[in-house]
Amino acid sequence: MAKTNVYLSASASADAWALYFGQDDVRNVSQKSMNRSKTEGLTELKGLCHLYRRWLEDSTAPEGVVSVHTRSISLIAWIRVYMPVAQEHGWKAAAKQLPANVEPVLRYLSALFDNAKISCPKTTVEFVVVPEGVDHSWLRRAERLADSADDPEEEMDWCRLTLHVRRKLRDTIQLAQIWASQKELEKAQRLLEDAKEEDTRDRQIQSLWLSYVALWRPKAKASEVSKERADRHKRIRAIQTDAPDYRCPILGKRARSSENVAIKKRARH
Repeated sequence: MAKTNVYLSASASADAWALYFGQDDVRNVSQKSMNRSKTEGLTELKGLCHLYRRWLEDSTAPEGVVSVHTRSISLIAWIRVYMPVAQEHGWKAAAKQLPANVEPVLRYLSALFDNAKISCPKTTVEFVVVPEGVDHSWLRRAERLADSADDPEEEMDWCRLTLHVRRKLRDTIQLAQIWASQKELEKAQRLLEDAKEEDTRDRQIQSLWLSYVALWRPKAKASEVSKERADRHKRIRAIQTDAPDYRCPILGKRARSSENVAIKKRARH
């Protein structure tokens, strides 16, 4: 069986990632992150998402075993420990143990994994951890490639991307009902609904945040800002219903996900 080695590394300053296949290999790619993160493993996580997305979009997944080599222990822990927990018990259970900036990216990778199992059945991926301090010439080349990255990554809406992949996966399974079991269909639908809920929640929080920040206009008088803020809070509370809620970290109040559209419309006035 054919085997492909991929070397995944962050740059020395952890502000870029690289996927290295070999010298002068056209598949080599590196990108610079828009926002540098101190979370170990997040940069490599984004690089792995890129690899799977490219396989699915371009149908370029190699057949056989693909060994992904990395130094990031956190990345492997997220994949081997937290992702299975989320698949079995839901993302709310796993999210409590994950950094806030990691969860949406890992959700997206999980959706890509599930899609790749169906779309790339002849590809098997294994992960190889190379401990820090152990010299590895190929990973050094990958790190140098990341250090030289000057192509900035696109701004990603991770929730929207996850929702798109989950819908595509659900549709693929429904079309393959000849072999798909009812359990597989139910799982795909459950994960799709979870992605929809997360996307709605994310957009509502963004809407409330923009509304809240807009009140801090430097030219406005303090009394006007105070009155407008009070009015805004009244309008938000007035449109709350008995729909399922979640804690909104921006306002410190409970905001209703089902009222997303109404909040957006009324908050503009």
